[in-house]
Amino acid sequence: MSLLIVWTAILSFGFRDHNDDELRIMKVMRMGY
Repeated sequence: MSLLIVWTAILSFGFRDHNDDELRIMKVMRMGY
């Protein structure tokens, strides 16, 4: 069970980082326009 909890935590952090990157890209695109 602990391994599943750790895996889900890693996936959640990974998705959070990916979402942050997308937000940064969106901000850069808006500033570019």
